[in-house]
Amino acid sequence: VLLTILRDGSVSSILELGVGQSSILLIQYMRFFKRELTLIDNDAEWLRYVTQDAADIATVHAELVDMSICGKSIRWYGCEQLSKTFDLLVVDGPMSYSRSLQYNRLGILRWLPIIMREEFIIIIDDTSRLGERLLVVAIIDRFKQLDGPLLQKREITGGNSQTLLATPKFKTYLYL
Repeated sequence: VLLTILRDGSVSSILELGVGQSSILLIQYMRFFKRELTLIDNDAEWLRYVTQDAADIATVHAELVDMSICGKSIRWYGCEQLSKTFDLLVVDGPMSYSRSLQYNRLGILRWLPIIMREEFIIIIDDTSRLGERLLVVAIIDRFKQLDGPLLQKREITGGNSQTLLATPKFKTYLYL
């Protein structure tokens, strides 16, 4: 799905939380289509390794700090909210694979909807897990409460589960 979204060239500013294999794809996309890419991760060495030949992208190394959101104790990126806006957000960090970390990704709620453009698509990875399922519901509720755009949702289940949330401009990607 991510590859199809990128191949169309319709997104112009991307934020990925948690650097991984998809980051390599995003870096290639950014170079080919001349788009903006911002990567945030708490592992400085991994961030440097993945982006070693990509001086033209924005990287943010941010240690995880303790905070509370939605009544849950989490560890979220200890950096300022970004001043840019994005039309593609990929939520694949911070780590949330264990019971003690399961709600860490709720931290993105601190930045939403401010960092999103008027039309956008959000991809949330690992939505078979409790914390990520709660995040999907919380994002939809956040936009409803703020009279934001109507978000449509699609869940994709394979070796891993992802949920896509899209505004009308990007809704065609929900049917791939």
